[in-house]
Formats: sequence, structure tokens, C-alpha cells
Amino acid sequence: MKSNKIIYYLAILIFFANISAAYFLKVYFEKKYLNSRVSFYMQAVEIMHKRQARNMPNNAILFFGDSHIQGLAVTAITPNAMNFGIGHLRLEYLSNNLHTYPNLNRAETIIIAAGINDVLNNSLDNDEIDDLLVKMKSNLNNDGQRVVIFGLLPINEVKINKKGVNEIIIKFNEKLANKSSELGFIYLDHYNIFSDSNGQLNERYDLGDGLHLSVAGYDTLIESIKLSMKKWN
Repeated sequence: MKSNKIIYYLAILIFFANISAAYFLKVYFEKKYLNSRVSFYMQAVEIMHKRQARNMPNNAILFFGDSHIQGLAVTAITPNAMNFGIGHLRLEYLSNNLHTYPNLNRAETIIIAAGINDVLNNSLDNDEIDDLLVKMKSNLNNDGQRVVIFGLLPINEVKINKKGVNEIIIKFNEKLANKSSELGFIYLDHYNIFSDSNGQLNERYDLGDGLHLSVAGYDTLIESIKLSMKKWN
């Protein structure tokens, strides 16, 4: 009788152990597959951007960044603009790889707008921001181009389900601003323009997911950049 009970309980343990193992394997492989798909997508887009860069006109204004830039109609800002935005891009990756784009010496202005994916994935400490901007300046081998760093925009923490992220973004932006000034970069901050009275992404500018911009959001961003460009010139 005892042996039957032991066998019974062992069978239950083995059953639940198998379910648990299957679940964790499923999560692991789904995450690995998703990461590989994202990586493949980013590499494919970057290859196409570098092909375009081979025919870059003189005095081009280049926009590098994540999905906020990828969705930006840059020629609505200036006709000599080129959009090299890539969804999922992180500031860390861009700092290490920006210099691999051909003909950057032809650019009049290089605009950098990245960092939100670093923040949302907790992949970058504030202490590392300075080092990344220094590396970016070093890798660019600046030939007189104007380098502009955009601050991060607010998000809707409820929709993203990440409480306290906007406070992190504000500190991140402070780091960007201070180091940009030290390195001779121009820093451009749109945070207050896009935040509501509670410090969240304004509903008017929210595409609906709490992160990406609506048509009104892009209209506002375009006009803000155009206004800033008049001051640069």
C-alpha cells in the first residue's frame, strides 16, 4: 500500500516537473526567437541604410535613432534630410556603430535620437551615458559636422506598465544634456512639449501604446525641430 502511494506521488511530481520544464523551455525559445528576429530585422534595415549612404549628397542632414525617428517624415523638416532610423535601436549600439556608415563626412548635421530602448530594457546605467557619447565623438572623427543630441520623450507609464520610468528618463536627459555641452554637441529637449500635467506622454501625441507618436505628435516634433534649425543657422 505504501509503495503504491509513493509511486502515485512520484507520478504527480514528475507530471508537474514536466509541465514546468516545458513552460520554461517555451519561454526561453520564444524569447530567443524574438531576439533573433529583431536582430535580423535591424541588420537588414541597417544594410539598406548604408547602401543609401553611399549616394549621400553633400550637406545632408542625417537622422539616426530608434522607431521615433524611423517614423519621422524628415523631408518635411528639410529636403536634404536622410532618415536612418531603426526600430528597437539602442544608444549603446549606435555609439559603437555609427562610424561604420559611409560618407558621414559629407553631412552638414548628424542628429542622434536614441536611448528609450536602453531605458525600457534596463540595459544602460546613467554612468555609462557619458562614456557612450565620448565614444561616439571619438568614432565620428568629426570633420566639422554639427552633432545634435535629442533628449528622450516621456511615455505613458500606465499603458507601458512601467511605473517610475519618466523619472529615469528625466535623469537620462540631464546626463545627455550635460555631456553634450561638454563635448560641443547641441542638445535639444522636447520632454516638456510632449508631457501632460502629470508628466506622462500627452494623450494628444500618443499613438495609443503609450510610447509611439500620433500624427499630431509628429506634426509637433517636426515644427519644433524646424524652429531649432533656424537657431542653428
